[in-house]
Amino acid sequence: MAIVTRIRNAILASTAVTAVAAMLLLFGAGSASAAPSGGYGTFAAAGAANAYTGTITLPVGFPAVTYTSDSRALGGAQVSSGASTWIPTGTLFGSQFGSSQGKPYISFGPKSNDAANPSTTTYTFATATPVGGWGMVLGDIDAERLVVSGTDATGAAIPAAQLGLTTFNYCVTTSGPTSCAAGSPVPVATTSAASISVEDPLCPVQGAFCNTSGEAASLIPTVAVKTLTVVSNWKQGLPAYQTWFATTAHSISGTVTTDFPVTTSISTQLVTPDGTVATTAPVAAGGAFSFPVVAGRTDYTVRADPATIPTGANPGAISVDASAADVSSLIVAVTGAGVAPPPVTPPVAAPAPPPLADPAAPTLAFSGYNAWPLAASGFLLVAAGVALLSKRGRSRQG
Repeated sequence: MAIVTRIRNAILASTAVTAVAAMLLLFGAGSASAAPSGGYGTFAAAGAANAYTGTITLPVGFPAVTYTSDSRALGGAQVSSGASTWIPTGTLFGSQFGSSQGKPYISFGPKSNDAANPSTTTYTFATATPVGGWGMVLGDIDAERLVVSGTDATGAAIPAAQLGLTTFNYCVTTSGPTSCAAGSPVPVATTSAASISVEDPLCPVQGAFCNTSGEAASLIPTVAVKTLTVVSNWKQGLPAYQTWFATTAHSISGTVTTDFPVTTSISTQLVTPDGTVATTAPVAAGGAFSFPVVAGRTDYTVRADPATIPTGANPGAISVDASAADVSSLIVAVTGAGVAPPPVTPPVAAPAPPPLADPAAPTLAFSGYNAWPLAASGFLLVAAGVALLSKRGRSRQG
């Protein structure tokens, strides 16, 4: 009965892949920028066996992601390049987020190699995620059983159906890894109210199914998520499962216009719903700006940076939906109705010209000789002459 179930799952997986390919051909998604691979996350790991911590970096606009894990050393926090193992475009996940070839992934194992010590890996988002536009893949599920659960922004458990889990095998398409082995089974998911268990049920009953290729499960949640938790239960050998994170990735570009003269450099801001400035971009000559790679989401705001425009100016905030495609030709209209006019400086009066000389009274050029001593001598001679004449007149009368 288990073999029949496995064959049925493989057929269903193949049918799903064919349906996805047909949808891509019908709607032309493969030729647009709706599924660029630039949205895959990169991983940083720190710590040691049973005490790992780290971060996942995704395109701007997506909340920061941190994780903790008590995975054992072997397979724990091992970051791989994605050169030999990847999620191909022919899968449902790859059709939305692009191929992960050459994109890193991280591997975790159980806490120890026995059934009594499962590991717990918890991913925490700085703020609740956007609804849609992102997901994760758990790969190489064979010698372990994974249990996935999540919480929302209030801390409440997310119903399992809203985690958006789908099982598949990344070896079943021509765009899949060349290292895949034949067989390509699909894991089985068992759902409870608030968690989903994923495993290959033939392991360890049939030992060959504890070392398979490509068994995977993708999660594309349909609600906002605050935490995701993956518990790895040991079944046989030295299991280690793979983990990818990805978002859709798009660009936002446009022009800033103003109704007042611009005398300083202006920047634009990409703002998420909680008011966080995800990133900034300068405004070039002519008003052009661009955010080249942002996480796909419906609820961005783009505006001029208030610190780079005059006090009182309206930054021209505009809502932007970049969830499905690139956004271009955006107009951010910065208006200055509230901008105080510059102070008016009264004109400085020109100095009065010097008075014009009287043309009827020519002025002799200064010779450089001081006339005051000569004038004083002349005055004394006249006075002496008058006194002499007066004395002679009195002598004649006597």
